[in-house]
Amino acid sequence: MKNVRNILLTLILSVVAMTLLVVIVFETGVACDGLLAGVDNRSEFAVVMFMELLTIGVIPLALRLFRFRKIEQQLKQHHGEALKKWGVVRLLLIGVPMLVNTLLYYIYLNTSFGYLAIILALCLPFVWPTAERCEKEAFTHQQSQEQ
Repeated sequence: MKNVRNILLTLILSVVAMTLLVVIVFETGVACDGLLAGVDNRSEFAVVMFMELLTIGVIPLALRLFRFRKIEQQLKQHHGEALKKWGVVRLLLIGVPMLVNTLLYYIYLNTSFGYLAIILALCLPFVWPTAERCEKEAFTHQQSQEQ
């Protein structure tokens, strides 16, 4: 279980580090921000709407992912394998849109992307792979069946 936790922790720390790297690169002036700011309002609107819908969709999906029947059954049968597989999926559901929203914020200089990235960052503590959470998610499902 410790190995699975380390893999998940490495993944989420990598995504957070990449997001912080994007912020540092643009804030220090290494990369030019606002490349697409005000260029094409229709495409910007479409990207904003897509990312808003994606963010609104992935948050509840990521937070409730382990409650789906098929995933619960996999966790009961294959503790470590299933936790690693679905834990990676859950962390990527939160992390990738956070990274993309951060990048889009600097490309379009549209605060909507920044707010979406912040909202996703606020969801990270609810999926952070602590040792207790990994144990609970892998073995709670089996214990509920035994009782």
